[in-house]
Parts: sequence; C-alpha cells; structure tokens
Amino acid sequence: MQKIAIPVADGKLSAHFGHAPMFYIFDIEQNKVVKEQMELSPAHEHGVIPRWLCSTIGISAIIAGGMGQGAVEIFNKNGVDVFTGAPAEAPAMIIQKFLDGTLDTQANTCDHDHEHGHNHEHSHEHGHNHDHNHEHGHNHHHAHHHGQNHGHDYNSEDKA
Repeated sequence: MQKIAIPVADGKLSAHFGHAPMFYIFDIEQNKVVKEQMELSPAHEHGVIPRWLCSTIGISAIIAGGMGQGAVEIFNKNGVDVFTGAPAEAPAMIIQKFLDGTLDTQANTCDHDHEHGHNHEHSHEHGHNHDHNHEHGHNHHHAHHHGQNHGHDYNSEDKA
C-alpha cells in the first residue's frame, strides 16, 4: 500500500509546503484510493513537518507545489518519493491525475527499491510533459511576436 500526502490550504493544494495548515493523506491500493484522511500540520519549524509525515503518518510519497531542498532530502532519506510542481487544485483531483499518470510534476525519488519501477516510470512521463509544456509556451510567445510584426516585411516573407 502507498500512503500519499498532499499539503492543503483553502481546499486546494498549498503552493508552500511548509505553510500548509493541513495535509490530505490518501491510502492507495492497486492504483485506487481506499482511504482519505485529513491531518492538521504541526508547528512550522525547520524539518518538523517532513519528520512528522515520515514517522507519525508513515507516508510513502508526497505531492506538493514547491518544497525546499532540506525537506526533499529528509523525505528521500526516509524512503519517501517527492513530486513537486503540482497545480493548486483540489486534493481529490490531484490524486486522481497522479494515479492516471497525467499529473505534471518533477520527481525527486529515493534511491532504494521501494516501488521503484512505478515511480521511475512516473517521473519519466512527467518530465516529458513538463518539457512539452515549456516548449509550447515558447511557441505561443513566438506566435505572439509574429502578431506584433503584422503588416511588416518580416511577416510577408514568413508566408512566402
């Protein structure tokens, strides 16, 4: 079974992991949510929340927006896989996208064999999506640039 945590503020994923007032904890079996619970965060002090999630809650992965390197290292040392860059959406939506393999995140996975195959596959897929989105943004900007030059020789040469 996997136990996945998501930091939550105002009913959505909290962009700042360390400042989230609560965490949604999802128990996953055979790629399905079998249990969902909400836990209030302990006091925000350096390293407290990652250690609490690892030892008290016993998570195997965390999906977050942003996270400091110190927290990532604590999680990885405790065998917890970290997925960052997730959007500020409802936790149920995020966990479903994660299970479907469509959540766009960057993975910081631990080195040992704890369900390594599954997580490695996830991180590769997500890395590709991230690159694609970045490229798309660039192309959009480029297209916008053409629009600004509308009517100049540059644009007519482009069509020729």
